[in-house]
Amino acid sequence: AQAALERDPQRAARAADALQDGKGEVRLAAAQWLTRIADPAVLPALRAAWKKENQDVVRGALLDALIAIGEDAGSYLDPAATEATAAKFVASGLPSSLAWLDWAALPELTWASSHETVSRAVVQWLCGTAVKAKSPEPDAVLRHYAALFDATGRERLAAHLLAGWLREDLRPISPAGAE
Repeated sequence: AQAALERDPQRAARAADALQDGKGEVRLAAAQWLTRIADPAVLPALRAAWKKENQDVVRGALLDALIAIGEDAGSYLDPAATEATAAKFVASGLPSSLAWLDWAALPELTWASSHETVSRAVVQWLCGTAVKAKSPEPDAVLRHYAALFDATGRERLAAHLLAGWLREDLRPISPAGAE
């Protein structure tokens, strides 16, 4: 449908209207489309959608769209509220596809500006929403928060995540499990 509407002068408005749909996957697709369109005329619709959106994956796509039209990610993210958001996400259960990750062995991670420790819940929330997004490319929320981490800690976290993923990916499968 997006390809068919590529030359439609109302495509940005149509996509912006879809941000109000009751289905999260429709709002996600609309936000992703608006990222590609990058039309500043839809800024009010994007701002309104950002304020009321509850799904982390959709919020990530909305932030990508806001950034695509020139908005600053920092004005949309509240590090103080992040801890509560992360705790709520973790309390609802992490995606089972992250079971391989050794959370107890996470390297120390601090916020670059305050040098305060980034909680395990925040890291779990960022990893969990990345998994739920089902995309190899991190969304704007993850990119922004990762940029706020101390560089050394961020590098250690990346190495920890990569090493854990490789261990899981290369783990031998028993003959019974392969059948």
